[in-house]
Amino acid sequence: MNLKDKGNFMTSFCSERTIEYLLVPHLVNVLSKHFSKVIPIYSYATREFTKLSKSLHKNESFHAIALFPRRPKLTNYGSVGISTGNRLEQFQQITELRGIPVILGTVNASDFWGLDNSDNCIFLNKKCLRDDDHIIPLETIFRYYPEAIYTEEKLIDLAITASEITIESLSVIASEGRQALGHNGLYGLRYRPIYLLYK
Repeated sequence: MNLKDKGNFMTSFCSERTIEYLLVPHLVNVLSKHFSKVIPIYSYATREFTKLSKSLHKNESFHAIALFPRRPKLTNYGSVGISTGNRLEQFQQITELRGIPVILGTVNASDFWGLDNSDNCIFLNKKCLRDDDHIIPLETIFRYYPEAIYTEEKLIDLAITASEITIESLSVIASEGRQALGHNGLYGLRYRPIYLLYK
């Protein structure tokens, strides 16, 4: 079911950055129940992956998950959906081959105040969603793709499967991922993941 195909236009009341502020603390809290250190970072080549950063962390190994926040989109009828992103599959193929799981995250909310409830945070496996569903209602996911939803237990299991990496290898993987995501003219990257590092 693709709402674009049915002419039912969806728009959003907030940005991915707003959703990120809600998803990241929630995911850090989940992972912290199993891992002693969990740190979210952006993947700026001129900040997190500079020579200084690599030098500071060169003797350390850790695991990582890539999180893509997706803003909730609304129909005129009030139902909530998300865009799964047509470039994210390519990114997922690259990073998961290197042992970094990729998850999508959103909040099941139709206004600002619905964002207040952390129980509304939803984490998804894009591989379980149909390729042609670039915009998909959450109710469709709940009904037809329940296997795409990560419970807290599934998130921990996923994190455990991640490969051990270094800051140098993460820098290379992030660079290859950025190339797969492409750019949007003057606005830079179409999507930018948050990497959660943990050990």
